[in-house]
Amino acid sequence: MCFNDEDARLWEEDPSEYIRKGYDIIEDVYSEKNAAATFIQEMAEKRAAQTVPLLMQYVVTVFNEFQQAIARGGGGGGGAAVDTTIARKMDGALMAVGSLQVSESEREMDEGVEGW
Repeated sequence: MCFNDEDARLWEEDPSEYIRKGYDIIEDVYSEKNAAATFIQEMAEKRAAQTVPLLMQYVVTVFNEFQQAIARGGGGGGGAAVDTTIARKMDGALMAVGSLQVSESEREMDEGVEGW
């Protein structure tokens, strides 16, 4: 789910193609990121009690790593940038949390439709 070297290369060479690829429905079908997001959604839906606490624990760990990297002087205030590995892990953690949000939004829509 994390920003990877292929993403970085495409962003550097053709930023508009990188953006287009993110909104291409056909690309989503074959995307590893989309497959990972779907897996997280399914696990959260089918085994929420076991999955969500572990995922959130991991996300908090990544957030703390990122915060520590910023505190060490990486990023913000004109200092050195945050290490690429930590920044990419943060991207993946945010994508994972976003996947859970999509799952919750779909559940709310389903409940609303059932009431009609």
